[in-house]
Amino acid sequence: VYKTTWDETDSLCIFADGADDFCAFILQSGVGQGTATFKGKACGEMFEAIYPFSIVERKEEDGSVICTFPEIQQYVSDGSLGNSFPMYACGNKDGLNFRNLAAVLGIPATGIANIKSITFTPNNGVSIAGKAVISSLDDDAPSLSVCEGGSSSITLECIGNKLNEEPTYFYICIPAGEYKEGFTLTFDTFDETFVREYHGDYSFERSQIRFTETIEVEGDPVDDLSLIKQPNLILYRSSTKNKLQLNNANPFNATVVSHRYSNNQGIIVLDKAPTAINGEIFIPSHARAVTEIPASTG
Repeated sequence: VYKTTWDETDSLCIFADGADDFCAFILQSGVGQGTATFKGKACGEMFEAIYPFSIVERKEEDGSVICTFPEIQQYVSDGSLGNSFPMYACGNKDGLNFRNLAAVLGIPATGIANIKSITFTPNNGVSIAGKAVISSLDDDAPSLSVCEGGSSSITLECIGNKLNEEPTYFYICIPAGEYKEGFTLTFDTFDETFVREYHGDYSFERSQIRFTETIEVEGDPVDDLSLIKQPNLILYRSSTKNKLQLNNANPFNATVVSHRYSNNQGIIVLDKAPTAINGEIFIPSHARAVTEIPASTG
């Protein structure tokens, strides 16, 4: 398991020479590629990097890093995990080779319904999201563990992805470890809920992906996703039928969580409803047809 390509919204958290202070490095080049260049300011010889920047809170005296494991994740159509998959790297200015910090559950699904979300819940109620600790950073196998008192479920928001006869693959990033008593998957299809339970003990290793069997999800399709109003969702259609590049990293006064183009529709997911439009949304040279921005909620 690994992050296959870098996205325009990616940024790294950088610690220089073991310092407690950290700074953000922003993607400069390499969108859609397996290697990328990030730009920022940090003085030192050796650097620690954590991806994504948004999950990091602070570094402890013992060198471990306090972070947040995402409870809400976003579906990405290219089969990657977007910015939900935490990674760690240590190296010098010549390059950083990232190591995965979590595991992945792959879910192939068929049917005719539109999937609003899929929720993963351990049957024993253990915490799997929220405050977490990244440790063993000096070893070849850094680890991430979620602290007690966090969320006992992780939800993959799918923004109405439509199923068909061929399996669509959904990926949920989960903490590595033993899942005693199994887990439950809950599919929300806008008009009903479909549940699949797994009993027994399941083990997920760091950097491992495990798949369920192909699941046929019950539910009726939604013909026009634009009729499903979601305040943190921006839709557009491009005359080139391709994903357009955003003009800057924050055109909406909200963080871009994911950005994809499928079924002749661009979907930009924000962490909250947009409160303003900062100039042109897309690079002017990129063609576009229609952009729909949700009405203000207040």
